[in-house]
Amino acid sequence: MLSTIELMEIVDWIFIKKGSFSINRIKANNNVYKILKPQLDKNDGKMYLVNDILNRNNFDGFSMYKIEKFFKSLLELDDKSLSKSLFEMVKSDVKFFNIYYFKELFLNQIFGEIFMLDEEFKKTCKSISETIGKSFYQDISLLSKFAYATDDKMFKEYIEEAFFLMAKKAISDQDIAYHCNKELEIFFNGLNETNFKETKSYFVSFMSSSALYNKYMNKQED
Repeated sequence: MLSTIELMEIVDWIFIKKGSFSINRIKANNNVYKILKPQLDKNDGKMYLVNDILNRNNFDGFSMYKIEKFFKSLLELDDKSLSKSLFEMVKSDVKFFNIYYFKELFLNQIFGEIFMLDEEFKKTCKSISETIGKSFYQDISLLSKFAYATDDKMFKEYIEEAFFLMAKKAISDQDIAYHCNKELEIFFNGLNETNFKETKSYFVSFMSSSALYNKYMNKQED
C-alpha cells in the first residue's frame, strides 16, 4: 500500500544552496508531473525528460543563472520564460544533447499543459517555426526579430521577410512555394492580438529548438 507521502505530488519546494546562506522557494505548476512521465520515441523506447535529456547536458557556454532560469521555467511551466531560455541557448551556442527528442516528445506536451491553441493552427505554427529555425540557425539577427516582436502585425512582417529570403533560395521549387503559401494562409488567419503572446512563446520555442538541433548536426558533420 502506498504511503501518503508517495501519493502526494509536491509542488512547493525550498532549495538551500550548498556552501551559502541562499534559500530559494519555488512553487511549481500543478501539472509539472505530467511532463515528467515517460514518452515513447520513434523506436517505441521510453524517454524521460530528466534522466534522458536534462541530466545528459552540461550546458557549456550557458551561465548558471540562465540554467537555473531554464529549469525554473519547466518547473513553473512558464511559457514566456521557457521560450526566452531556449532562444538564449541559440545565442550562446549551447550544445543541447537530445534536443530533437526534447522538441518532438516534450515541447508539445509542455505547452499543452500551459494553454490550448487550435490544433491546425498549432501544427502550422510548429511547421513554420521549425522551417525558419532550420533555415536561419546561423542568422541570430533574423531569429531575434521573432524573439523580441511586440505585436502580431510585426510578427507577420517578420514571417513574410523570412519566407521572402527562403523563396529567393528556392525560387524554382513550385512544390515548396505552394506548401508555404498554404501554411502562411492558415497562420496569418489564425494569429491575432488575442493569442499573440501564447503563439509567440510556442513559435519561438520550436524555432529555437530547431535552430539548436541544426547547429548541433552541422557541428557533428564538421
